[in-house]
Amino acid sequence: MQKNVPFFYLPFPPWFLLGANSEATKGIEETVTQKRERLMEKYTWQMAAATVNITAYYFNILVFVAMLMNIVVVVAVVVLVVVVVVLVEQYVQNSVYDNSVPTFKDILITSM
Repeated sequence: MQKNVPFFYLPFPPWFLLGANSEATKGIEETVTQKRERLMEKYTWQMAAATVNITAYYFNILVFVAMLMNIVVVVAVVVLVVVVVVLVEQYVQNSVYDNSVPTFKDILITSM
């Protein structure tokens, strides 16, 4: 039975957020590097970037681009929902209610 196996172990210490070359983090970074090397030998199959052999720098860029794509998708969906709501609202205001279900073509023609 394995104990203390991290679910997701970063293949690099997160000291880049604090400034990797600062004197304050130098001693900590060395101990974290030693621990990372020991864990890499033991849990190589768990490492996120080890299988594709990319550096931590490019792995960070990859994660950043993935987060940006996620934000872009969320913004696009919100804009699409707002546009549809506005078009339907304009259709309701500009048309005579006849108890029928409008098509998207009807909504566009009436809203323009």
